[in-house]
Amino acid sequence: MTTKTCTKCKRALPPDHFNRNSSRRDGLRSSCRVCQPTDGLGPAKPKPAPKPPKKGAGGREVRFEIAPTHEWVLAAACRDMDPDLFCATGLPDPRVVAACARCPIREMCLEEELRLNPTCSSEQIGYRGGTTAVERGRIIRKRKAAAKAERDAAKSTAA
Repeated sequence: MTTKTCTKCKRALPPDHFNRNSSRRDGLRSSCRVCQPTDGLGPAKPKPAPKPPKKGAGGREVRFEIAPTHEWVLAAACRDMDPDLFCATGLPDPRVVAACARCPIREMCLEEELRLNPTCSSEQIGYRGGTTAVERGRIIRKRKAAAKAERDAAKSTAA
């Protein structure tokens, strides 16, 4: 075969202007590569652009990541879930709550989150280690108060 006629533009073109189609007798698509996007069988839609990073208070980028070098992360119940589910500003997604409830490393995850974000800032959004940002703030404040009480006790006994 020296030429093939495109069913869309009706032009006689060389076979190398047509993509392959193994289900057709001649092994080529019925429309040429130029007409292919308009025939409904064209290439797959392009993937959407990645989402911009979440913004916290003051317009700063908020990133919540657990260092991937920790082997314990591989045992997390959420390891195959979409990380964006954990960054909700309102009520946490029920799938996230369920994953954290059954997670064998929830305590380690919470400790890692508190280590990476040790302040009680408004940027600590999302659900981590089975806790909301408000609950993590309470834990941080309790720990700071306990540390202060321990320092004060140590000072009073040393004096």
